[in-house]
Amino acid sequence: MLVLRSSILRCRDSMDEASYDKDYVAFAEKAMSMWEKTAPYCSFFHRTSWVQVIGENSDRGVMKGPKDRLISTQELVRMIGSHKSPKLGSGEKLWLNEAVGYVDSALALEAVAEEASKLGVKRETEDVTKLIVKEGVCLGVEADNCRIFANTTIIAAGPWTPGLLQSSNVEVPTDFFTVAGVGVATMPLNEAEVREIESMPILVTESGASYCIYEIQLYLTKI
Repeated sequence: MLVLRSSILRCRDSMDEASYDKDYVAFAEKAMSMWEKTAPYCSFFHRTSWVQVIGENSDRGVMKGPKDRLISTQELVRMIGSHKSPKLGSGEKLWLNEAVGYVDSALALEAVAEEASKLGVKRETEDVTKLIVKEGVCLGVEADNCRIFANTTIIAAGPWTPGLLQSSNVEVPTDFFTVAGVGVATMPLNEAEVREIESMPILVTESGASYCIYEIQLYLTKI
C-alpha cells in the first residue's frame, strides 16, 4: 500500500480478495513497484508500515488486509520509541500492515518535472481555469493569462477535477466522482526532527490516517 499525500494506493496484500477491483489492483501494484525500484521515484519512497486501530464493530475492518498482523500496545510502543501506551477503547485492537509506505510527493513531482524537462518537455506554470473543448475533443487548457494547446491533456487536479470539468461544460454522471476533503494541521520541523520521525508507522483510527509525530499527537484518544 502506498500513501501519497491524502491518497492511498491499495495493493493485493492490503485488501480482502472479494472487495478489490482487479484492474485497479494491477495498476496499484505496478505503481508500488515503480516507487520502490525506479529512479527518480524510489528516492522519495519510505516504507514505514501502518497501524490501524480497529474496534469490534468498526467500519475500518474493511481496510484490514489478509496479511495484517495483530500487535500489542507494548509492540507499538517499541516501534515508535515511546514511553507511554496508546489509549484504546473497549474492543479496539492494533493491526500492523508492513507493506505500507509514504511518498514525499512534492519533491517527487519536482524531480519528475526536471527529468521531463531534460527530455525536451516544455514546462508551463499557470493556474488553469478551464479546458478547451471542441466537438468533444480536448485541445488544451485556458489559464489566467494564456491558452495552452496540446495533443494530449492529462487532468491531475485531484478533488478540484469536478469543478474544472463543470467550468469547462464537460458533463459527467453525477455519481462519477467521490471527493473527500481531509483537514490537516502542519508544523515546521528541522532536519534532525525529520530524521527522527520519518520511519515511524502511520496510525489509522476511525477518523482517518495520521503520521505518528510525537507522543502528543499519537496518543490522542481519537485523531
